[in-house]
Amino acid sequence: MAPPEIHSTFSVTSGCLCFGDLAEICKGASSTIQPFPNVRLRVGGTVKAHKIEYNVVAENGNWNVYQLIDWERGGISGWFICHSTTVDNPAQEMDKILQVSGSPYEPDSGSMMNNDKTAAEGIFVIN
Repeated sequence: MAPPEIHSTFSVTSGCLCFGDLAEICKGASSTIQPFPNVRLRVGGTVKAHKIEYNVVAENGNWNVYQLIDWERGGISGWFICHSTTVDNPAQEMDKILQVSGSPYEPDSGSMMNNDKTAAEGIFVIN
């Protein structure tokens, strides 16, 4: 299998990263920066969820963006983003993430929620 190719890059100069759809990015831009790791679950309701402010601590510098391709269905199924100086082997890092936090497409394949194990590995899960 060919190594992952960088799809695009962006630069962080503020020490934080807003993410999500446009409304969430706007909300995140006016929120305080959420520290890492944050494994606090949202209280109440019937769905297990994390309280995410859409504005997280991020290392300044260049970040690389990789497409995650669903080979069975064809097309993009997600994105992997990492700082350009902290990940030497993106394929190995993606494998580690799947081992630690699982795959949303496979039952019982790790934790799809942020927990002590994902935090220890430096993984912030967004699904």
